[in-house]
Amino acid sequence: MEDPIAGAIGSTYVPTQSGSYTVSLVDSNGCEGVSDAIVINLVGMEELVAGVAGWELFPNPTQETTFLKPQGSLRGPVTVRVIDLYGRQLASHDLNPARPELELNVLGYAAGTYFLRLSDRQGNRANLKLVVQ
Repeated sequence: MEDPIAGAIGSTYVPTQSGSYTVSLVDSNGCEGVSDAIVINLVGMEELVAGVAGWELFPNPTQETTFLKPQGSLRGPVTVRVIDLYGRQLASHDLNPARPELELNVLGYAAGTYFLRLSDRQGNRANLKLVVQ
């Protein structure tokens, strides 16, 4: 068994890299179990979202505000969801060709790792990791 992933103790986990993942658990009686492995291949990380292949997130890490900017022109709307390590959605923002950039205030967020999950109407997705200090 590989080393556990730090912070992956909730009912959901958003993988940040391709690999083989299992779930281990111990019940209140001390009985242990391990799930079958599932293989995650994150080729979608470079998928086009609204016609854009790359995104800038800066500064990252941040303490107050971070900016999300497409590396190119958006061809349609994009939804940006802020997700914590437990898989909870903390915020949702909409971008479009007229307003393609996001200024995200993280002052109320606890220090840690978060994910920006980008999706367009065609189902294309990308995930960006954000570190709040």
